[in-house]
Amino acid sequence: MGLTTNDYGRMTNNILLLDNNDSFTFNIVDLLRSIQGWHFDVVKSRALTVDALFEYKKIILSPGPGLPQDFPAIATCIQHAIDTGKGLLGICLGHQALCRFFGGKLSRLAHPVHGQQKQI
Repeated sequence: MGLTTNDYGRMTNNILLLDNNDSFTFNIVDLLRSIQGWHFDVVKSRALTVDALFEYKKIILSPGPGLPQDFPAIATCIQHAIDTGKGLLGICLGHQALCRFFGGKLSRLAHPVHGQQKQI
């Protein structure tokens, strides 16, 4: 896959990794480093600007503490992806935000489960 540029000369094979203050974000960074032909940026959710979203072809919403509404930049990214047809992936908190954005409900488990594989 060749790299292309937009009208401003910027690379358009860009991935935005929205960092919602979670250490697991850097496990995602390690995976992104292995993708040939793509560039990625890690941007803290509180530092994201709407104009910056136009520089990216795909958006990854990282895990994070708290609830989706604690990170308003997530909803901004989701709406931007819908409006522009960009690829979007939510991981943990990011996935919860997608659920809420599209009308789903979240509930807490009596005993949270992290990093365990179970057949469902």
